[in-house]
Amino acid sequence: MKTGFTFVFVAGLLLTVSGTPVGSDTPKMVSHWAAERQAVALREARSAKAKVLAPAQREDIARLESQWAGRETRLALDDFLQSQQPLLYASRPQTGYISVHRGDSHGAFIGFLAANKIVETRDKAPIYTIAEPDRSITHIDVANSPFQLCVSAGPFGESIGPSMNAFHLSRHAPNGKSEAGPRWSPELNAFIMTSAFSLNRESTEITVHWVNPDGDSPRTMIAVAQHQVFYTGDLSAFEKVTGSGVELVAFNWIESRS
Repeated sequence: MKTGFTFVFVAGLLLTVSGTPVGSDTPKMVSHWAAERQAVALREARSAKAKVLAPAQREDIARLESQWAGRETRLALDDFLQSQQPLLYASRPQTGYISVHRGDSHGAFIGFLAANKIVETRDKAPIYTIAEPDRSITHIDVANSPFQLCVSAGPFGESIGPSMNAFHLSRHAPNGKSEAGPRWSPELNAFIMTSAFSLNRESTEITVHWVNPDGDSPRTMIAVAQHQVFYTGDLSAFEKVTGSGVELVAFNWIESRS
């Protein structure tokens, strides 16, 4: 059901959850003096666009923009390709990042998970830890912070499943346990689950598991809409609610080797 109210409500929700705090700031892993100088030059060049420019100046601006875009792409892909390797210590506590892929865990790399959104480079993504990777269902902490990754119930109720337009949110929540099912979080004003993730130590894929109030555990799909991350039991029904394109994605775990 796609009503004007629903569309406006969900659009507002997309903007609201985009401000979810990330538990801690992560240090930059790539910091190049030359790149910073290039960024300054690009900003100055863009600010000059409104002025009357000679053809040679316009070519310089186009060259700077192309170089900067190429650098951003290299950072994202280099970070990913250098880290996507079999786990060194599959049974020990893990520290790393969560990469997001189009379609399934073998699909094209989109970016890194940062609470409820996708960021292009690893230096912008939070570091996560998995203390008990051996458990079938476990929790994922935000490193060096009092927060955990969680599944937060959306505005249409706690239950998700086939033919249901309800959806849940990806958030960071204060540390706590929710092993038996969802628990109420006064900080997020919603029912949440923190013990809702499973790490396949061979493929490094992370899957999500939600428990409905009736005890049913439906297949939980990871979806991206407007660069925000959501969880749903029916991709088509969720797309009708958002009124915009929805993409199926998958999570992979990238073990930190540093």
